[in-house]
Amino acid sequence: MLKPCSTCGRRISDEARACPHCRTPQYRQPQASAPQASSPAWVPPPPPTTRRYAETLSAARGQEHTADWQKYAPPSPSPRASVLTEPIQPSPSPATNSSIGAYHAPSAPVGLPRPRARGLLSALVVASTLATGAAAAYGWWSWSHPRIVIRNELVTGVELNIEGSWIGVNAANSEVFRLSNRKVSSVEWRIARSTDSVAGDAHGQWTSGMVAISIPAYPWRTGSADLNARDGSVARFAPLITNSASVPLYIRVDAELAAPDGAPLSQDCTCSIPPGATRRFIGYFSLYANSNVRAVTAGGDSATFENIGASVDSRSGRLALRFTDADFRHQ
Repeated sequence: MLKPCSTCGRRISDEARACPHCRTPQYRQPQASAPQASSPAWVPPPPPTTRRYAETLSAARGQEHTADWQKYAPPSPSPRASVLTEPIQPSPSPATNSSIGAYHAPSAPVGLPRPRARGLLSALVVASTLATGAAAAYGWWSWSHPRIVIRNELVTGVELNIEGSWIGVNAANSEVFRLSNRKVSSVEWRIARSTDSVAGDAHGQWTSGMVAISIPAYPWRTGSADLNARDGSVARFAPLITNSASVPLYIRVDAELAAPDGAPLSQDCTCSIPPGATRRFIGYFSLYANSNVRAVTAGGDSATFENIGASVDSRSGRLALRFTDADFRHQ
């Protein structure tokens, strides 16, 4: 015979000493027989309600009732199968050996990235944006203010007029500067006053001029200009006088030469080269294939280097000449 459990309401044998489902002890009453299910005198007890079932089960196990009982409560049986239907119990956790109906807290959901990671990503984005903007601004400024280098290949120092300011550049040296706009196409230059002690004027024929510069097309490039002894199709040279004689010397360039129209080409350096002077610069002069340099003493003696056009350096115009006492003859 089967009878309902007084605690969980499930059908159990009347011979069982405890309910196999909820472990509730069962007491037999020998003097009273269990009524049959078809007997009209026996009315089956109503199935336990969901809340009552949870409270009864928790009290039986000494556990505190939880508000999540609805999540694990069995469904109400249908009226026709109220006696034969058993309430569904929650399955135990596979990781533990807890009894039937134990409550297990749901696992925590996976959250969003930590605030520190989001802050680092934001900082990287801001830094990249600022770097890009700074690079673009510097590129525009560099393009509108081109960088120029002027190389001085002459044998003497010069002065450059850079937008109204004179900047000195030593011989065989270069100067780098920036322009305020891209409209500049040439720079004015002039020979600087030499600090070498030469008595008199030592500038020669070619003392100033203009040098063309190339503006770079890209901001990361540098424009250039070369200042040398050739100005277009006109070549010039600079005699560097070494006086190994015992008397001062006066220099005359292109002595006794004349232009096709008969104009004399002779140029006198109104300067005095003292004895012992070494490679003294006296100025730049026009260069011809038959150019000459003559040194004259105060007594009228002279010494001449003829046809020096092929001996001049084409870039700097350098020509080193040395005069000794044996070179002079009496005029």
